[in-house]
Amino acid sequence: MNNLTINSEIIVDVEKMLYEGKSLCRYENFPIFLNDGVTGDRVKIKIIKINKNFAQGKIIEIITPSIHRVKSNCPYSQSCGSCDWSELDYNEQLNQKTQIVKDSINKILNEKPKIFNTISSPKLEGYRSKIQMPFGFNKNSKRIIAGYYEKKSHKLVNINYCPMASDVVNNLIKFIKKEAQNYQLSVYNEDKHEGDLRHVVFRFSQNEKKCIVTLVVNSKFVHKKIKNLAYKISKCEHVKGVCINFNSKKTNVILSDKFETLYGDDFVYEKLDDFIYKISANSFFQVNIAQTKNILKYVKDEVKNKLTSPKILDAYCGVGTFGIYLSDIAKEITAIEQVESSVKNCVENIKLNNIKNMKVLKGDAKLQFENLKQNNEKFDISIIDPPRNGCDIEALDNLIQLTKGYIIYISCNPNTLARDLKYLSKNNFKTQYIQPFDMFVNTYHVECVACVKKV
Repeated sequence: MNNLTINSEIIVDVEKMLYEGKSLCRYENFPIFLNDGVTGDRVKIKIIKINKNFAQGKIIEIITPSIHRVKSNCPYSQSCGSCDWSELDYNEQLNQKTQIVKDSINKILNEKPKIFNTISSPKLEGYRSKIQMPFGFNKNSKRIIAGYYEKKSHKLVNINYCPMASDVVNNLIKFIKKEAQNYQLSVYNEDKHEGDLRHVVFRFSQNEKKCIVTLVVNSKFVHKKIKNLAYKISKCEHVKGVCINFNSKKTNVILSDKFETLYGDDFVYEKLDDFIYKISANSFFQVNIAQTKNILKYVKDEVKNKLTSPKILDAYCGVGTFGIYLSDIAKEITAIEQVESSVKNCVENIKLNNIKNMKVLKGDAKLQFENLKQNNEKFDISIIDPPRNGCDIEALDNLIQLTKGYIIYISCNPNTLARDLKYLSKNNFKTQYIQPFDMFVNTYHVECVACVKKV
């Protein structure tokens, strides 16, 4: 038993980075989790919590900085909680993401699939095509602010420049705060559930260099001041349209289902190789466009290497991202999506790209899987890209019966990926390999493509 007590101060070495932004060190082989730290740092820490199997500590001094520690390119890195790894050099970020995937898979999955090294992002700055920021009010300066929250808090950091965002979005952030102040708009207070402006959401097209701006308001209709602000925004260069999202519920959910387009269009276009995608303000699309191209190419190559003219199921398809990109090598594609705006975009994108062998079904994946099963449908390969919480058991059960050959599972959460791969392994599907991609630079997040074969 170690001698740790609350408020103990000890010197330790940071062993590795962990999922969800923590790092790991040990004292007499007893695990201690830190909210900060870089692999290889020697640090003095204070123990703030002790459990039976681990403790939590806080860094009070970096005694010897790691060779992997770098100066962040973000002026807000010490306060903003959006990028946990901005002081970790990029090659080590990739190494640690690979290790995170290995740890998650090896801990949960009984198999030992090949896990390749993480593929780097083509862009390290300005890569995000979607940015969302809550509004706030600085009581000292009496100014409207917008930005990101501090780590593990609801204290808002006022952001004027984000390295993840494009120059267009960074310029708009400053402009919108200034104009909101000029119009004397009120800012939402979540405790009192009052005030007008809740969030601003930007969807930027890397292809068009244009942006949709969505103002999220605590209202059921457009106030005159909000309309005036929206008009001013619509006149900015590179703004393609301004939307209002009405969210008057007491909730942490950013967007409601109710949108209104005040000026311009509510969509942008992205071009990925030979395919064009129409993406509405509230439709899901991967935020790192350059890396999305790499993932699409990777999946397409894998399908081509395994099958000729396959019948493909594309589940959780969003705006049809994978199905459309694979349409020229497929016999036919059945896509499934639940969110109405994404289904609408998917149908439009099928027409836009003149695709004749693809259809989209609207509804919950597990229910549509059940319908397909009842119709005795079978697919050579199923491609699934579910939300962070992965698939539920009923969906996986039906997917198992629908799929004859392969499942390609795209995941942004290695823990739920490992859980679902374990379930598939109990039902005659063996994970062959996993390829991680760095979709979110300077964060612990990692995107994975897992190839699973029916045996």
